[in-house]
Amino acid sequence: MMFYSFCRQWLPGSAGRLAAVLALALLAACAPRIVAPVAVAPRPAPPPLSAPQGLACYEALGAQGAAFEPAALPATAGGCHVAEAVILTRLRAALDKPATMACPLAVALADFEAQIIQPAAHRHFGHRVTMIRHYGAYGCRTINGTRKLSQHAFGRAIDISGFDLADGTRIDVKRDWRNAGARTRFLHEVARAACDSFGVVLTPNRDRSHDGHLHLDIGPDQLCGY
Repeated sequence: MMFYSFCRQWLPGSAGRLAAVLALALLAACAPRIVAPVAVAPRPAPPPLSAPQGLACYEALGAQGAAFEPAALPATAGGCHVAEAVILTRLRAALDKPATMACPLAVALADFEAQIIQPAAHRHFGHRVTMIRHYGAYGCRTINGTRKLSQHAFGRAIDISGFDLADGTRIDVKRDWRNAGARTRFLHEVARAACDSFGVVLTPNRDRSHDGHLHLDIGPDQLCGY
């Protein structure tokens, strides 16, 4: 504004007016601009992951081609109980023995086999998995060294001990977890990927009590013990 007055005072006529206008334009260009804040709608949180329940769970399991039958397991005095229990005998691959578990765990296993286990077997060996070996799913017991019920007590966990391939190859967690070669690479790939599909994954890397199997569960806890 001082420069504007100077121009009007010392430059005659139209030249003074022109200089004054230019001075105001220069000041306007240099002044900080105040921009009104723009309201941005908050991004909605992703919906929580949930397994199908009730009849929808049985339908989802059947759609995966699994062989199973519903089972009724009464609650025990110790608090063990399996809601929506099924006796699972086959996914795409057979189980080496029937496994009793909660239907949502069976669906999670079916998805995991189709998306992770079978593709990994084809990449590493050129053959499909024909059998999944396990130590059991439902079992009324506590977590080792504690009085807290294991997720096995609710049919929400399974201990996988190995796999058989179509060419007769057997992959054993206890024998092959630390040996070099395709079997080890396959097991580690499956175990790493399991952390994205299950709440808790425990492997031989975790402790000696899991030396011979992969513990997979869909309980409320989150732990990747790879």
